[in-house]
Amino acid sequence: MSIATTNTAADFSPFPIRRLYACAGIRSYWIVNLVDRKVEVYSDPILADGEPRYSLTSNFAVGDELPVTISGQEVGRVTIADLFPNAN
Repeated sequence: MSIATTNTAADFSPFPIRRLYACAGIRSYWIVNLVDRKVEVYSDPILADGEPRYSLTSNFAVGDELPVTISGQEVGRVTIADLFPNAN
């Protein structure tokens, strides 16, 4: 699992990193978007048409709970509001 944070969309391009992580077989990649107060989760890396990518994309916002999965097993949950100050 890899987790990245960003506080400005202009300063962060996840696409090259996402391809590298998919190629390396990292099962789950989270982007914690501080500006939009959401978490983007990319999972299930595949090789499609010669390009590594993630087959599943999920978005979680304040009010949601994000399952934490390690080796295919859910080991806990993160309340998205807890990641952002003054989100409640």
